[in-house]
Formats: sequence, structure tokens, C-alpha cells
Amino acid sequence: MAFVSHRDYFRRYQLSVAQYGEILVADLFGGEKKGDAQPCFDVVAEATRFQEVLRAREVSPKSSLWPHHSEVVRIQVRSKLSKTPSGVASVIHCKESDIKEMTHLAVIIVHPARRAGSDSAEAGAIVNAWLLSHDAARELRRKDRKVQYIRVTQLTREPLPNGVLDIKSFVAAVAEAPLDFLTAGASRTLARASRERPSSGSTDADASAAALPVQKTPGLSGGDACVGDTRIPVWTLWQFKELGLTEAQLLEAYPSLTPQALVTAWDYARLNPHEIAEAIRRQGRIRARKQQASA
Repeated sequence: MAFVSHRDYFRRYQLSVAQYGEILVADLFGGEKKGDAQPCFDVVAEATRFQEVLRAREVSPKSSLWPHHSEVVRIQVRSKLSKTPSGVASVIHCKESDIKEMTHLAVIIVHPARRAGSDSAEAGAIVNAWLLSHDAARELRRKDRKVQYIRVTQLTREPLPNGVLDIKSFVAAVAEAPLDFLTAGASRTLARASRERPSSGSTDADASAAALPVQKTPGLSGGDACVGDTRIPVWTLWQFKELGLTEAQLLEAYPSLTPQALVTAWDYARLNPHEIAEAIRRQGRIRARKQQASA
């Protein structure tokens, strides 16, 4: 089976560029994507893994980018398309409230491709990526005399300002790597779904319900197509399948499902590809709006 990368997924479903950047940074540093749980930072990583990446770029331990051994790294991620219908990305919004609790700022510039009317094959390619120390982010905001943002031109000049590191090659490698090599994030999501499901044994009633045809119920899971009487949307299962998870992993995460229920879900997804793709895109937009509201 052909592998699927983060960039393939971004291109196929036109996911939020903000979510895309956070996922790439979390995977690069072996961290955890926090989402809306922490408005002042997006990714938390252990200092040891973070230091490994810095060593690979020959960053000195004396650099302001270098975390202390006991420090948990808290990374604010700012991702932007390199070009939008309104023009070229020129500023990175970075308010005081954004940098208050972060230790580092990651800036990711992404090729928009079809979103700006150009070649879709380039969608999701990493145009630029930088890592900034907390102090560097503050200093660049101060130099520009605009406390709400950092100009992209401040990051593209040579030599780079103190406390700024070019990480484009690393982020690009994560974007292109097979997802079966980067399934930690998906596995955590499945584990969380398994912990949050209602506690119940595998009863005949559960199996019967899981084997019911796919159906839509107003007010249930946003009206999306779900498997039987469960609250498990078909698009969720299809998304995990596309990420490379096996049916055994899905059945372990969702004990209320049966193998036949998955077959039913796959049949529905193949017969309704546009509906499933739109549901995934809609969820990406919802997450993006929530993130903007909390910023």
C-alpha cells in the first residue's frame, strides 16, 4: 500500500495550515500537540529530544535556543501560507499574551498551491521554517516597534538574528515522511478515544448496534454519517484508516465496533468520497476557528 505523508493529507483534504504546522513541529521534536488546551503555546516537548534536533544543526549549548536539562520546552507555533488571494505572507502575529508562557516560537511558511491558483502538486511544501528563542521573539517585536507581530523579512535576512535557527530541512522531512513512521500522534488520539468511551462490556446489544447500517441522526455527531447507533462518524474512521492504522488497531480503540461494522463504514466512504472529504475539511475549519478565537 502506498504510504501517506502529512503533506499528502494536507493537500488532499485542504486542512487548516495552523493545524498542519503544529503537527509537524510536534513530530519533529517528539512532543505533544496541545491544541486549544493551552492558549499560550501549542506543543510541549521534553528538553532531551529538543536538544537532539539542536545538536543536529550544530547549535551551541550556550545559545539562547538551548533549553536547560530540567526544562520542558513549550513551543508556540505560527503557520502561514506563503501566498494568499490578498497577497504574500508578510507578518507573523505574535502578541504579548502569545509569548508569555512559551519558551520557543516556531514559524512555518507553507506553499499554498491550488489555494492560490498554482500547481496543486506543491501544496503543503515547506517554503521556510524557523525556530526562535523566547528572547529573540521579544527582541524582533521590539525592533519593529510593532508589539503585535514579527515581519517575515526579519527572518529571511542573512545572517540570521541571534536566537533564530533555520529548521526548514527538518520540518520538510517530517512533512514528507510516511505516516506509518509517524503514528505516535494518531495512536495517542486513539488511546484517548478509548479512555473516553463509556465503560461497558462487549455485549450482544453492542455488537448488534455496531453492525447496523451507516445512518445520520440529527443532533448526533453534527448529523454526520455514523456507524449504527454509535457516535462514531465514518469520516473519523476513514481518517484514521488513511493515516495508516489497521482495522485491528481501530477495533481495539473502539470496542463497540465489529469487523463487519468497519466493512460497512469503508463501503459507505468509498461510495460517498466527497461527503467524507468535506466532513474532514469542515472539522479542520472548526478547529481553526476555535484556535483563532482563543488567540
